[in-house]
Amino acid sequence: FDACEAPFVCIIRLYVDPKYRRQGIATFMLNRLISKFSCNYIVDAYPDDKHYMSSSKLLKFYNSFGFKEDKRTDDGMRMIKRK
Repeated sequence: FDACEAPFVCIIRLYVDPKYRRQGIATFMLNRLISKFSCNYIVDAYPDDKHYMSSSKLLKFYNSFGFKEDKRTDDGMRMIKRK
């Protein structure tokens, strides 16, 4: 994979059921994952529920964990966090 050297973790989808949102679950999960594995990360960031979170808010969310925009995809943005 040319955008990120191995080893890397690929996050396909981070989804929290609407009844559990705004409780810090996604933040907890990402913090836990990043602290547990010292590697590169790739995420395909696209909002499942655009009424809840816009694309720009979602990108800001991942930016706050150190992810950088890499490449537009059909659904959103591929983002990378390098170790």
